[in-house]
Amino acid sequence: KKFLIRIQLVIIDEAITALEMSLRLDYSSSRNAWLHLGMAHYLQGRYGQAAETLEKGLVKRPGFVGYYIARAAAYALLDRSEDAASAADDVRRLDPFFEVESFGTAFRNPSHRQAIAAGLRKAGLQ
Repeated sequence: KKFLIRIQLVIIDEAITALEMSLRLDYSSSRNAWLHLGMAHYLQGRYGQAAETLEKGLVKRPGFVGYYIARAAAYALLDRSEDAASAADDVRRLDPFFEVESFGTAFRNPSHRQAIAAGLRKAGLQ
């Protein structure tokens, strides 16, 4: 099990490297590159970097609910409860039928699903 966790961390680190390079070469390279990069930082436990990255993505796509979802989780785990609650309110406004369990299905790794769900629940999302 420890071996698999180390492999997963290496893969996430490689994803971070690739996404950062992509954004350096073309700041507007992908509609979701900022979200993927933010989530990679989140899954590494780098919640401050995740929040900062997701804020940059939100500038590019202000109406995209994914950024608010991920920010709510990152802020919650940074103990920025007011920011987490505000992001959670935005999630409910943009997606009134949002469910933590449904969002979590995007993550194949059960530990990743649990990590994002924990942050979202701490932010007050169900």
